Amino acid sequence: MVEKVTDAFAHIGISKTHLFVNTENEQAQMFYKSMGWEVRQEVKMYSFNSSANLDI
Repeated sequence: MVEKVTDAFAHIGISKTHLFVNTENEQAQMFYKSMGWEVRQEVKMYSFNSSANLDI
C-alpha cells in the first residue's frame, strides 16, 4: 500500500514524501527503513499546544 501511494504521488509530480513515526515505535521505524525510507537528521518537529489538554 505504501508503494502504491508513493507511486501515485510520483505520477502526479510529488517526488518527496514525509511521515512521522513515534521515536518509541521501533517496529514502524524498521518497517520504513526496510522500504528505503531514510531518517532525516537535519530537521526537527516542533509543536505548540495552547490547550489545557496535554493529550492533543
